[in-house]
Amino acid sequence: MNIPSPMKTTTMKIPFSHSAVSTPVCGSLARRDGLAAPALPGFSKRFPKRQTGSTLLEVLISVFVLAFGLLGVAGLQIASLRNSQSSLQRAQAVFLTDSILDAMRATIDLHNPEIPAVRAGYIGTYSATPPAAPSGTIVERDIQFWRGNMYTSLGPSAEGKIECTGTVCTITIRWDDSRGGDGKDDPDSMKVVNRSKL
Repeated sequence: MNIPSPMKTTTMKIPFSHSAVSTPVCGSLARRDGLAAPALPGFSKRFPKRQTGSTLLEVLISVFVLAFGLLGVAGLQIASLRNSQSSLQRAQAVFLTDSILDAMRATIDLHNPEIPAVRAGYIGTYSATPPAAPSGTIVERDIQFWRGNMYTSLGPSAEGKIECTGTVCTITIRWDDSRGGDGKDDPDSMKVVNRSKL
């Protein structure tokens, strides 16, 4: 019985060259002829776009600048209100000095024979008191009414003073002006002086 002999196999060696293997360069395949092959899908040579929008730091800086500006506006508003209140009180103080001088003139004209005594009845220093029903003589009622007006217009710290030298009378009103921060003698005190001949 003839047994077939095993088949002989031959091995052929194929030369391997590194130049035949290409690697992707910058998103494209290099070819042996030196030309660039088309880029692979999903790759791009373009640079990424610049980031747009605001960063957290920029937002914080903007908020800080805005808050600083709003604080300045609020400070100006407060100062304006304070000065307006101070100006209103000065106008009211001038009106109060005129009102007591007018009351003194009216009383003097009514009591013409007793002018020196009537004028002397007004002289004195008076603190502001809450308004009350006037009582007493004409001079006393004028003083009570004047003190009540000082309390209403200038506050409880207001004080009025009446001085007369001969026929010339000086009316001085002083009050707390801490809101306005004005005054020569006292930083928190304001004074109005009105002088007239009676």
